[in-house]
Amino acid sequence: MSTVAGSAATTGRHRMFSERTSVGLDVHARTTTAWALNGETGEVFSERLDAETHNVLAWVATLPQPAAVAYEAGPTGFVLARALDGIGIRCVVAAPSKMERPAGDRIKTDKRDAQRLAKLLRMDELPVVRVPTPAEEAARDLVRGRDDVRRDLARARNRVSKLLLRQGRVWRGQHPPCSPRPGSRLSAGLTANEVVDLQRKALQRTVAFLGWFFESSPS
Repeated sequence: MSTVAGSAATTGRHRMFSERTSVGLDVHARTTTAWALNGETGEVFSERLDAETHNVLAWVATLPQPAAVAYEAGPTGFVLARALDGIGIRCVVAAPSKMERPAGDRIKTDKRDAQRLAKLLRMDELPVVRVPTPAEEAARDLVRGRDDVRRDLARARNRVSKLLLRQGRVWRGQHPPCSPRPGSRLSAGLTANEVVDLQRKALQRTVAFLGWFFESSPS
């Protein structure tokens, strides 16, 4: 798969810490806890922010510059990393599975997590995750969607098969075993199965096209 040249945030290249302020963010769906340290004066900044990207960017922009930011990879994705990179602030996305927690550190709070990220960033001790390009992330989401539809299809087929079995019929999965009465549970089950199957086939074709596209694109 081809890659697109970009900053350290998007390419995953390691870079030595040289900024004035190190920032750690503990990012959740609705809130983000921020902790920052000015390495020249020792001044500490902390804030609990609404998780909207523009709010985080605005707060980071008020800190002594230049600044660098770190947060852990998770379900919120890479939108924040790209947005920070877009305004010229280096952002490191850390791999939480590779981060070792100090022995005896049993107290876990959002603020402590953010503080730890900021300090590890300053010491260049964060395991870094490569930020995918938007096109790569969209392709990944599509593949995940295809897998979800596959599971939905298997569940729909299982429901229809069990419903038929209770009616003394065996469906071998090739063609509808009968013409069910419109509005019946059997009709609804078969319709759901057909819809999910169409979704799966459409996603399968799109994923195949993406595979061809990335393979044929110049490196």
